[in-house]
Amino acid sequence: MWHRPRTQRLFGFTHTLEAYKPTHRRINGYYVCPLLAHDQLIARADLARAGRTLTIHHTTTEPHAPPEALDLFRQACSRMITKTGLNASQGPHNPRAGHC
Repeated sequence: MWHRPRTQRLFGFTHTLEAYKPTHRRINGYYVCPLLAHDQLIARADLARAGRTLTIHHTTTEPHAPPEALDLFRQACSRMITKTGLNASQGPHNPRAGHC
């Protein structure tokens, strides 16, 4: 996501690093990772790691996400947790989204 104008042009996806914004001005979270599925960026997750625990603070699906977006998101979370050997912790989520 280094070249944000290209990401916007290719995927119609606006990505802003909100880590430097005051907490009350953040929309998606401190450090948000997008989910790419079927050539589309369909969801975002605010992730944090403390020791061996991966916390999913907040998740949001994009308006154009396919109906199976939540299942794709859960599968991606499972793969990430398995491959990294971390434990998972769930946080609040956006009503338009699900969480792992």
